[in-house]
Amino acid sequence: MTNFGALVISESDFLSAEFMGKAEGGGPSETIDGNLWAMDQILKPRPRIYRLDTPLPDGVALHAQGLGLFEDVLFVVNHAYGAGGDRVERFRVSAGTPKTVLDPPLVLEYLSSIEASWASGLFINDVAPIGTSEFFVTAGLRVSEILARPYGFASLLPQIVAPKLRESRLFHCVDDLDNHTNCGPVGPRAVSWSGAVTSPSGALLYANDAFRKRVVAFEVTRETEGMELVERGALQLPHVVETISLDPTGPVSYTHLRAHETRGNLVCRLLLEK
Repeated sequence: MTNFGALVISESDFLSAEFMGKAEGGGPSETIDGNLWAMDQILKPRPRIYRLDTPLPDGVALHAQGLGLFEDVLFVVNHAYGAGGDRVERFRVSAGTPKTVLDPPLVLEYLSSIEASWASGLFINDVAPIGTSEFFVTAGLRVSEILARPYGFASLLPQIVAPKLRESRLFHCVDDLDNHTNCGPVGPRAVSWSGAVTSPSGALLYANDAFRKRVVAFEVTRETEGMELVERGALQLPHVVETISLDPTGPVSYTHLRAHETRGNLVCRLLLEK
């Protein structure tokens, strides 16, 4: 996530938090907080990286995952577990005034938190803002919960296409006039909505159904009853992909979805309207 010529990176140890018990030094309450980091001079041979000061309410942990940026507002999916629960944090990003080469190039100002009680026990993954106080969130089952189900890992692939596993949802959230965020499900269910991103105009939402290896393009329409997502295209991927990003230099159509592999790693290019 870039701003002011810098890259913002989220960091957290989900392997320890989800799959390791207390005896092994892991678990949600034992895993140490992650951080947000900034990297600048990214086109130079030796980029610089800085740990950011990430202000949060007292007692709230930080295990950051998905990031989203709209203008100067940074959205962060935060799995705070017992110290705050699943939530979306909002920060205002401003250029820093470094006094030395050790000072970060940007500063975060805490704005608000949106606790994900509306996700009904699902695990939120990514955030895709379309305004400074309006955004989409992907939510589904934790991987550890899927693998712990009675059918086990060996039969996971046949089972993920069954309707009983299509519990993952997309949510649309917006602040009302009282500065209270209202969130509700929108669009179809999926096996594993994971990554999400919107086009620069906010007219298109791209969501990644990770276990089905499928990226779906939705047209975002506003009806009298609320937000509606209309599927306009899809891309079948050769691999499981967790997160997606945009290619803002592409042509003007949501039908132009393509993927290619670079050194064995899948790169999904979503070519959007400008």
